[in-house]
Amino acid sequence: MDAPDAGRDMSGLMHRGRVAVKEKMNIQTVQLTRAQSSELQTLLYPETIQVRVTPYPRTNAAHIMSMYSNNVKTTYVIHRENGEDLQSLSFPLIEN
Repeated sequence: MDAPDAGRDMSGLMHRGRVAVKEKMNIQTVQLTRAQSSELQTLLYPETIQVRVTPYPRTNAAHIMSMYSNNVKTTYVIHRENGEDLQSLSFPLIEN
């Protein structure tokens, strides 16, 4: 995240004034049953969640972050003969 006054000066030089670096992960699940999908969406519903990333790419060690998700998309991928649908979810996880 850049400072509000970040931008280019008259010579074209960029002044960023970086305030923070926030992690963003785009998650795509495997095929889930409706019950599994519902459980995952319930876990993602709170304003913030604690996410453990193992290994965390920058440090190659376990790392716990406070994150949120703001948009969960559902794609139905298989309609079984027994009437059960399998679906996959995609959503971002964004560090607070």
